[in-house]
Amino acid sequence: MVKGPQTAEINLDLVTDILRRIGKKPIIFNRPVAGYVVSRLQVAFQREVYWLLDNHYLAPHDLDEAAIWGLALRMLS
Repeated sequence: MVKGPQTAEINLDLVTDILRRIGKKPIIFNRPVAGYVVSRLQVAFQREVYWLLDNHYLAPHDLDEAAIWGLALRMLS
């Protein structure tokens, strides 16, 4: 969620409460930015993957292994 310069605090609280009641975990940006939190992180991650592959630092299989056995395990905990 993004609070605009004219958004009343009571409206932000109301929407946050509604989202929590339906099982969501609202995240509130301090300033407007394009995209959602996870989407922005995913794009940054994807950009780095392509850079590593395009510059021949890793073979695709090795990158997959690193993601599966390194990154994925961290996300499970």
